[in-house]
Amino acid sequence: MKRTVLAAVLVLSTLTASAADINGRWQNFDDKDGKPKAIIAINGSTGSVVGVAKGVDPNCPSCKKPGSLVGRTILWNLKPDGANEYEGKIHDPKSGRTYSAHVTVNGNSLKVCGYIGLRFAGRCQTWKRV
Repeated sequence: MKRTVLAAVLVLSTLTASAADINGRWQNFDDKDGKPKAIIAINGSTGSVVGVAKGVDPNCPSCKKPGSLVGRTILWNLKPDGANEYEGKIHDPKSGRTYSAHVTVNGNSLKVCGYIGLRFAGRCQTWKRV
């Protein structure tokens, strides 16, 4: 009996340890030229802009309250949705629109997809851990 319980605990701890961690700082890139744009810090279920790359306009004219992008929450309500996957909401400061988000962690890469309705019809970016 003790061995069965110990084996179960070891298996569960291995599964938990192998799950990729979404928390941390992530660099996103421009869709057109591939240059760095901003650094987003994800902590728990939210992600906020903590910095912008050199040459990137730090202002957010499309936001409800115009001002700096730094400090703005652009990801929220992130909830696990399978192994290394999360669902939530994402705000695009450039367009001012909010979308459903599907996020997949793969090592030091984060695939972030924003969509309305069907996930496969959305737009995806790959962010890198910094």
